[in-house]
Amino acid sequence: MEELLSGWDHLDEAELSVYNEPPVSGHNNRAHRVPVASLRASFEALLPTLEEQEIAFNSVVYSVGRGVQHVPLVDFQSTRRRDVERGSEALVAEYSAARAALFASGESFHLYLGVLLSRDEWLSFMGRLLLLNPPDSKPVTDARWVGRRLIGGYGALRLSAKTRRFAHFGAPRLVREW
Repeated sequence: MEELLSGWDHLDEAELSVYNEPPVSGHNNRAHRVPVASLRASFEALLPTLEEQEIAFNSVVYSVGRGVQHVPLVDFQSTRRRDVERGSEALVAEYSAARAALFASGESFHLYLGVLLSRDEWLSFMGRLLLLNPPDSKPVTDARWVGRRLIGGYGALRLSAKTRRFAHFGAPRLVREW
């Protein structure tokens, strides 16, 4: 994650959240603002403190002079890598992302786009995710995740695998970079 955020010198902090499964709306989260430069170290320090909880990367990032921005995140519902990569490629191109990373989470895929969005741009992005789902076909993006994240006011993707639900999958693993 640090690599994805490293291109913006003005970024000071990012958010990690500790949550109980299932994350209904974001209201059961404990957010931790951490320096971007020590994101990995902060994650590794939180990890051993968890019992039946998970750590997520939140879309919210903070910078001096620019305030709160969002890193676009996607939780795909599909397990079909070809469909997920097609949707990812469309988003990378549409948002002119210089960097992006796709992770296999076990049950689905997670995409992190290397661009920054204002709150209004993030809201439009979340709506755009729903339009990746083709009519009369299996969904590609997780519409319920989009709904929960809109209610919570930020995107969040799981980084750990500490609960019974995810332990057998392990932590999300990188499968492609742009």
